[in-house]
Amino acid sequence: MFAVTSDGSDPMTLDPDLLVAIETYFDAIHDCDIQKLSAVFHPQSSLFDADNGSIFVEPIDSFSRDVAGLSLYTSDAA
Repeated sequence: MFAVTSDGSDPMTLDPDLLVAIETYFDAIHDCDIQKLSAVFHPQSSLFDADNGSIFVEPIDSFSRDVAGLSLYTSDAA
């Protein structure tokens, strides 16, 4: 049996806009580009992570500063 959504569409079909957002996110991390991050995250959003059984919450502003700080290391390596 195959799963379908209430509107009859295939739930495994990925929305093209979602794929663009995911690609932009990975590009932002790779390029250390906080403007790209801003394009895919709401200004009041947070990221969640689990480490050793503890949940960690980081507001997007803090995460963006961390990403921007990475450019200091990646530009030296280039």
